Amino acid sequence: MIEAVVSRLGESAEHDPDPRRLLNAIVSDPVDEDLVAQLSGALGWVLPRRVAAIVLEVGVVPGDLPPGTLADWTSPEPVLVLPDPDAPGRAAAIGRALRGCRAAIGLAVPLAQAPHSLRWAREALALARAGVFGEGVGPVRCQEHMSTLLLLADKDLASAMVRPRLAPLDRLRPGQRELIAATLLAWLELSMNTVAVARRMNVHPQTIRYRLKRIRQLFGDELGDPQRRFELMLALRIAVLFSLTTDG
Repeated sequence: MIEAVVSRLGESAEHDPDPRRLLNAIVSDPVDEDLVAQLSGALGWVLPRRVAAIVLEVGVVPGDLPPGTLADWTSPEPVLVLPDPDAPGRAAAIGRALRGCRAAIGLAVPLAQAPHSLRWAREALALARAGVFGEGVGPVRCQEHMSTLLLLADKDLASAMVRPRLAPLDRLRPGQRELIAATLLAWLELSMNTVAVARRMNVHPQTIRYRLKRIRQLFGDELGDPQRRFELMLALRIAVLFSLTTDG
């Protein structure tokens, strides 16, 4: 099956029958558009307007790939380039091919931005290995996790933001710190609605009011500043993501 994809793409090649050269030219940064045009012409591969890069765990064997998919099974992490990922039925087709596989599907981008799609897919696969997206088996679609990728794109900067924003929590015992942090995050995410927070956390609203009193003692005037509240919510979300990573 895999060999069939490669052979179909190579049948019309006049100068270089190996579609891996075309794939590598597409995902190399910066993209050499003249080389891509030359190789695609030799292979009879119609240049798409948009592509998505896909990275697979080593040893993964997908099902039937959509027509025109480029594949390099020799790289440390097998790489695919899916042409026209936004075309009708393409998302479903690649989902079927990768069902049960650990893989990451990069964002659909113009051909010249394919290296970015590959980078995001690699970052998403690394986070999947760390358990950030749960224990489910199947491809991770970057389109569905853009905020997580953004928050963890620069871990050093994210850590530098978390430390000062959440420093007031250091006054609490570890168990209490986690409870107060979870309550504060829910309160910020739910537009400071105490009843909604109680419902999410499955406790009585009075319990949330008690915790919020302690939160106000810890954070003071910061809770009245919309910008500070936004930064607090980001810092808390990053802290949760860090706790899910092996090196966070």
